[in-house]
Amino acid sequence: MRSAEAYVRATFDKLFAAASGGSIPEDLSLDGRLCTSNIIATGAQISQTAFASSATTGLRNGSRIQRCYRDLQAANAHFFTNEQSFVDAGRYLAGIPGSAPGL
Repeated sequence: MRSAEAYVRATFDKLFAAASGGSIPEDLSLDGRLCTSNIIATGAQISQTAFASSATTGLRNGSRIQRCYRDLQAANAHFFTNEQSFVDAGRYLAGIPGSAPGL
């Protein structure tokens, strides 16, 4: 989780600096999407492990583990941060015609 957080912080520092300067390059836009997708995927994996390890506690309504698990699974299903974002990024980085950085 710390590496994903470091990736987000470093990328968003660069995004803020670029936006303050007036424009955000396509490669940096792509990095913004990738770091967001990465931290959501990492969080979803962590919440899945916590949920599975919690036995029946995680199943109960009102459980913090259940809420965290549900929220991260919903975020992971969002079109901007789901698995397709990694596929789209790979297509762009591979130079496949018609692909875009995604932001």
